[in-house]
Order: sequence, then structure tokens, then C-alpha cells
Amino acid sequence: MSALETKKAESAQAVFCAMADYIGRSRAREVMIEEAMTTNPRGRKQFEYFTDFLKRELKVRGAETMTGEKFLSKCWKERTKTPGCTLQEVKQLLTGKDKTSWEWYQSSCYIAVDLVEKLATKVDPDFRISQAGFQNLYYFRTDPEIMDKIDKIFAITKNAGIYKDRNQIPFGDINKWSPADIYLANEGAKKALSNFLKKYQNSKDLTFVTLNTFIREQINKGNLLPLSLKKADKTVALYKINFDRNLEVRNMNQLKVKSIGSNMSSAYRKWTAQNKQALALNIYLGGAPGFINIRHDVSGNNFLSEYSPPGKARGGKVGGTSQWIKAFEWVDPTFARSLDTKMRPSLNKFKAALKDPNYKPFHQEDMPFKPKSTSGTKSYIGAKGIESFRNERNFRIAFPRRKYDKDVYKDWFDKERRYLSATLVTNIVLDEVNTWFKKGDNAERYTRVIYEYATSRSSSSSPFVISK
Repeated sequence: MSALETKKAESAQAVFCAMADYIGRSRAREVMIEEAMTTNPRGRKQFEYFTDFLKRELKVRGAETMTGEKFLSKCWKERTKTPGCTLQEVKQLLTGKDKTSWEWYQSSCYIAVDLVEKLATKVDPDFRISQAGFQNLYYFRTDPEIMDKIDKIFAITKNAGIYKDRNQIPFGDINKWSPADIYLANEGAKKALSNFLKKYQNSKDLTFVTLNTFIREQINKGNLLPLSLKKADKTVALYKINFDRNLEVRNMNQLKVKSIGSNMSSAYRKWTAQNKQALALNIYLGGAPGFINIRHDVSGNNFLSEYSPPGKARGGKVGGTSQWIKAFEWVDPTFARSLDTKMRPSLNKFKAALKDPNYKPFHQEDMPFKPKSTSGTKSYIGAKGIESFRNERNFRIAFPRRKYDKDVYKDWFDKERRYLSATLVTNIVLDEVNTWFKKGDNAERYTRVIYEYATSRSSSSSPFVISK
């Protein structure tokens, strides 16, 4: 999803949580799920569309009734704080007969109902949102009162000198400390965060132990809940993460490597013209579903290792050249230094090849148009090299009289770029990594480092709750 779509989806989930809060635990499922079931033309039960919800008359509390549209507006105005996203943008995401809009509407309903039904029993009894009517909680996303203060406190802690000596990969961004998409918070949380920020705003020794203890205390008081939201279907569950460090360690120790290769059934082999395998190295897991995908990111020209759980959601990644190398350092510093010395020249060669005006394309037979003369390649790949084909702007500079056809020129550029990635980068770097994985328990130790960091389960990560 784009950043814009993510903003809309998270804001939608926030306001639907507020709606379930207002209806209360006893009737939320009835109003938001059971009454939303319709019969399609084939006679099968299916979830209604968002446009149907807006028109539906809802019995929201006691004898109080209103249309879905009025109820949505009420909860948005009174309990949802999402600066940078309007209610109209949320409606734009959910309105429509396409599958994506329908899935986000359905997911928002199921997650909201699950939250109001289980929050007190699964997380902490001090979160009292089961009664009908608004309680004392608000639903925040990227706001100045809660999330902005948390961002500032995180930055202070991350930049403190004491953190640099922690025995883990340094946090690249706040999502590896806490991947919360929205926060449930009350006035007590606002006051506590303001006081905490005031106390430590000039601190050079604030630790994540201190910060996480503070977050945990606010959760235990029912003041604050960091909530990470994943698109859900009919089966939703709440998972407490980083509430019990010993439990997290036990779970990570159960991670096992089932196989390593370009895919489930194929061992890794270098790319050749005859063997054009996927340009990635995958670690398939036992003890946790999913796999870790290690690849050269051709668009940013760096490496990343990404945990991919089953389904459509991504589980997090270690990205960026420096961060990627640090993950190897925690397992084998000597190998990490050796890998770094081979990786960086490869990345530089890849970058230079994309812009070389004298570059001779590998896929010449697929060129969008042929040279007018045989004097060289410069006349048909442009002064910017094959970068001339990346986008319309570059193309117009190189070929002002030709019309840009994205389906033709961009597709060819992508194919040629993958070739350069294979021959100049992955054949060197991933071959080294694959060889190293075969030695001792390197693969399993590396897997735990990536899984722990990518899923925000590091020893310095914050407590949070996942709803999915």
C-alpha cells in the first residue's frame, strides 16, 4: 500500500474502534457484524458494502438510533484524532464495489468488535471500554498530543550515548521499537507523556529500559495502548508482544531453518543466461510460519532482509546497506567485514552501469527501438544510459521527439536492470551469504537476529498489541 492508502486505512480502523466502543461489548457484534450480513444474488451470505452501512439504521445505544453515516461522523468528531487524514478520505477508501474497499471495511469492523470484546480480558482489565457509550479513551493516529510526543521521546532515547552500546541492531526508525499504527489513550496518558518528555527532553542517558517501563506502566493503568493493526478477516485475535521478555526469547529459540534456496524446491544457484532463477535468497522457517527474503533492492540500490509471514501482510525488514551489514555483525563480525568489502564495489558498479551512455544492453533483441546507425549504442540508449528509459522525464530528455510508452520502455528498463543486478551484485554478494549459511549454525543465528528486529521483538522494543 502507498503511504496515502496506509494513512486512510489506519484512520478507518481508528474510527471503527471508536464506534465499537460507543456501542459496547454486549451489542457491538450484533450491530457491526451480524446485521451487516446480506444475501448476494446467488443466495449466499456476504458482508455488506460500506455504502450499505452508511444508509443502514443502527441501534447504537439503548433506544438511540441513527444512520451509519451520522454515527460515523459522531465518532470521528468526538473520539478520533487523526491529523493529516479527513473523514472524506476514509470514505474514499471504503466506498466502492471493488474488493480492496470491501476488505478494508470488513476488516475494520471485525477488528473493532474483537477489541471491545477482548481488550479487558486479553490485555488489561483497566481498559474499560465494554460498557455502552464513550468511556474515557480516545483513538489517536499521528497526532500532537500522543504520537508526536512518543516520537520525540523515542528520538531522545535513540540518540542517547548509552544506547549505542546495546547488544542489538540499532533501531533504524521508530517502527522497530514499536510498530503501533494507532494509540488508545486517555487524559492520564496525555499528562504522563507531557511530564515524561519535560523530564527527559535534554537527557543524554535515557535508556529504553526506562522508556519501556514507563509505557508498560501506562498500559497497566489503562491509560495507553499501542496497537498494531493488520488487515483481518472473520478470524481476529489480539496478541501481546514484549510484555514478557522470557516468553519472547523462548518463542524465538523455537525458530528453525527448514531450507534455504531461491524457492521452496530449488537450492540457490548463481544467475546465468541459461539459469535465470529468482534474484533472491530465501530462508524458509520452522517454528514460525513464513520465510525471510534476502535481496538486492534495485530501486534503492541496497540490500534488505524481509520477514514475510503467510498472507498479504509484510512482517518487517532490515533495510539499508549499513543496517543490513550490522545484522551479520551480531553473528559473525569477521564475515560481515568481508561481505561489506565485496558488497559496496558491486553496488557502485551497478549504479554506474545504469548511467553509462556506452553501455551495450544484454536484451538487445527486446529493445523498444533499434539504433539508426551502428556507430555505437549512445544513439539509442540515450545520454543517461538505460536510466533514459526509467521514467517519462528521463526519456523526454534523451528522446524529445518520441512518445513515452510506459508499458514498453519501463518494462524493458526493469528487465535490463534485473540483469545488471544479477551479474554485478547478487551473483557476488548472495553467493557469499549462501556459502556462509552452510557453515555451522550461522543460518539459524542470523534468522533469529532478523526475525527479532523485523518483528519489533528486540530486547529494547516497546510492549504493544497486534490485532490481526
